[in-house]
Amino acid sequence: MPPSSSHKRLADRAKTAAVDESHHQSNVSSTAEEGTLNPPGHRGAKQNRPAIHRDCLHGGPPPKSRGTAVRVALFSQCIMDSHSSLNRGLQDAQRSGMAAEFAEQAVASMELNCWESFWSRPEHAKCVDEAMWTLTLSHAADAALDGNYSVSRSFIRLAMYLKAWHKLGRTEFLKALHSQPWGEDAAEVLSEMSDALHRTRTDRGTILFLQKQIGCGCMDALAGEAREEPKTGKCQFCEVQADKKKLYVCARCKKAEYCSKECQAKAWKAGHKLNCIPAGE
Repeated sequence: MPPSSSHKRLADRAKTAAVDESHHQSNVSSTAEEGTLNPPGHRGAKQNRPAIHRDCLHGGPPPKSRGTAVRVALFSQCIMDSHSSLNRGLQDAQRSGMAAEFAEQAVASMELNCWESFWSRPEHAKCVDEAMWTLTLSHAADAALDGNYSVSRSFIRLAMYLKAWHKLGRTEFLKALHSQPWGEDAAEVLSEMSDALHRTRTDRGTILFLQKQIGCGCMDALAGEAREEPKTGKCQFCEVQADKKKLYVCARCKKAEYCSKECQAKAWKAGHKLNCIPAGE
């Protein structure tokens, strides 16, 4: 039976909300309790979505097109397969007091391993095509429209992973993912993937990225609001989002940003000093 016009997005998204939202909310709430900073522009609450947007496919494949039901099932299964592993990884990172900068790296590596294992199965690999990654991106847009930005970001990561896989082919993509230097084609594709992940670290960035990517105008209103707000960044220790001009930037690498001097000092002791590469090197 073909999926409904919404591709069962709400049901699929609910299965993943626990991991991303619990991790995100624990960081935000702990920071708020300490009285440091409430992130301007942070959108935790659901948006009042116009009825016209609820059944929009956001550039994804039509629900009755050939293979859509299979792709919806694969999308859901992929998310569920990685759910338990990522949840354990987040819990271990939180128990150990690992800084967000390093917890994020550890979980990202675990996520990539889960996806590689899942999509390398022959019956799954044959479905990695444009319809698959546009379907995934449409779920990301739907999540953002509901105010679930951390979930939306997880779907964007998967969409960009599948897009790069589709463009390069399995062998070339996995080879490039695990080794350097890259060939010209791989460099272009992986740079696009890396740039997308960097741009969507914050809620504001997620909105603006999706507006450019999806084939509809559903994100236009949110994007208009986002453009009127200050550019935001994310503290690499506690993950709170804040006005980029108010963040403290590491004087050495010029990349790491922090919401306070306290977070910057904690991050340095927690291990940023091991990862901090002087700017220009």
